[in-house]
Amino acid sequence: MGGKMFALYLRAPQFLSLLRYPKAWMYVAVNYQRRSFMASVDGVAEYAFHAAIKPGEDADTWTEKDAKRVFSEAMGADIPIEILSMGTWLAGHALVAEKFQRGRVFIAGDAAHLFTPTGGLGYNTAVEDAVNLAWKLASVIRGHATLTLLDTYEAERRPLAQRNTGYARHFADSVGLFSAKPELDDDSAQGNEERAKASEYLNRHARLEFNIPGVTFGGRYGDSPIIAQDGVDLPPDEPNDYVPTASPGGRPPHAWLEDGRSLYDTFHTEWTLLALGATDPATDGFKNAAQSMGIDLKVVRLPAQQLLELYESPLVLIRPDQIVAWRGASDEDGQQVLSLALGIHRIT
Repeated sequence: MGGKMFALYLRAPQFLSLLRYPKAWMYVAVNYQRRSFMASVDGVAEYAFHAAIKPGEDADTWTEKDAKRVFSEAMGADIPIEILSMGTWLAGHALVAEKFQRGRVFIAGDAAHLFTPTGGLGYNTAVEDAVNLAWKLASVIRGHATLTLLDTYEAERRPLAQRNTGYARHFADSVGLFSAKPELDDDSAQGNEERAKASEYLNRHARLEFNIPGVTFGGRYGDSPIIAQDGVDLPPDEPNDYVPTASPGGRPPHAWLEDGRSLYDTFHTEWTLLALGATDPATDGFKNAAQSMGIDLKVVRLPAQQLLELYESPLVLIRPDQIVAWRGASDEDGQQVLSLALGIHRIT
């Protein structure tokens, strides 16, 4: 998972019938000859196959005969395949653009950050770029915010791109640095021992790369100028562990409501103000400010005590991209809070 890789888009109708293991979406093959991974495209016969290229090999000159040889080396068997396309690509990327904006031009997705595709983080990060930029562009176009709001796109998304590319590179190193010994394929006691070691290592790696709720849900806009930080101690940013927190800058913690709905189902597509707890906190300060600013704000009143305990504040402002912008106990600063969240001015 570092350096040049050989890619095949292929059709292998007999693969599943010859497979000695349960059907899966992705298969990883590691032996002394070749290491590769293969993802199912249609769940039946079409696959995207990627193999590491060894030193001294020139995969750019390989023919279909070479491609079939490499596939057989990885699979450990001669499985008939139809090659639909083939080529090379470069793994090991962990690149982030120096700027995400220049004047009226914004970049997102692969234009802003390149990943090695471990953890599947490139797509997730790209979608989050689009969501972050979209609500800010809409706010400026509607006249709810000034152009300064757009400056926060880079301020928020670039640190997350650096974080996520770093995690992807870490996952790539984890699998790429595994050393496959010649004895791994031997039908012997030593071969059994090497396969047991490989099983332990690769199982540990699989959990490191794919069980990553901390990466998926734990990203935060910690230093954003439009987040009203509350200074609480935050849980550690760990890839394989996610600890929900309603501290501004991150995702709102999820909860199931008594009627079976998800808390997220109550959120507005624009701005949401959660009013939590049996005391029914006042919200007029936010509603009046939103009306005067032309902002579409939905107040969601939820008296359940466990929600108040989860969010640790009776009032919580949630942005259109489902990020906590502020939490507190009073609606008196509603105008200032909304102005901060839209990049108009800071709370003093």
